Amino acid sequence: MPINIHGKEYWTVAERLELARKDIDSITTELLSETPLVVIKATLTIKGKEYTGISGANPDKAIEKMSPYEVAETSAVGRALG
Repeated sequence: MPINIHGKEYWTVAERLELARKDIDSITTELLSETPLVVIKATLTIKGKEYTGISGANPDKAIEKMSPYEVAETSAVGRALG
């Protein structure tokens, strides 16, 4: 169920994955950069088509500073699913 953020409906990455789960052929992630930011590229293959998303972790935000790889990877997958 989407949540409302600034007046727009937003589906979490977990919800997007659940909706697409049966159609996903593969998910791969690649570390593009570690310095000064952790930047991750996600590539999803869904029904034979590739979708990509790129995201970086902002070290000025507490959660992103604590878990930059996880945050960037989750966001990159979410963007590819978007």
